Amino acid sequence: MNIARKLICIGITLMLSMLPPVLAYAGCSQSDLTGTWFTYSMSVDSIGSVAARTYRCKVRVNSSGSIVGSKSSCILRDFTGQFSVGIAGGRVTTNSKCRLRGSVWLSSGLGFVDMDHGTLAKDKRTFSLTAHDRDRPGYITHLTAVKR
Repeated sequence: MNIARKLICIGITLMLSMLPPVLAYAGCSQSDLTGTWFTYSMSVDSIGSVAARTYRCKVRVNSSGSIVGSKSSCILRDFTGQFSVGIAGGRVTTNSKCRLRGSVWLSSGLGFVDMDHGTLAKDKRTFSLTAHDRDRPGYITHLTAVKR
């Protein structure tokens, strides 16, 4: 009987000793997105009316989550070659569970890209998301990003 109590006490003590690191790991906050992100994406048209494209972008996000268009740009590649695309603006947000939401406004008549599902990684320096073109919802994108 005495051994059983000791084993229970040891088990509870070990379990409680693991709790502080879990509690210390806070979720995400909006400030985690502040900075310069390098994104890499592949976009495909599920309907087939637009050619597949890759985008390599530098995106500056300020402390409120707004994308700073003057400090952001992309290089697009499709079957015709490679060219620069500006970013006119946008916004990206995260919540305490590290879920990402937002949209990016691409210049050159490319319009808005809306984020569907995304997650900021535990390291808060990488994320992955899926998105779609607001005007052509069948045009979908998978994107990964690294914070500089």
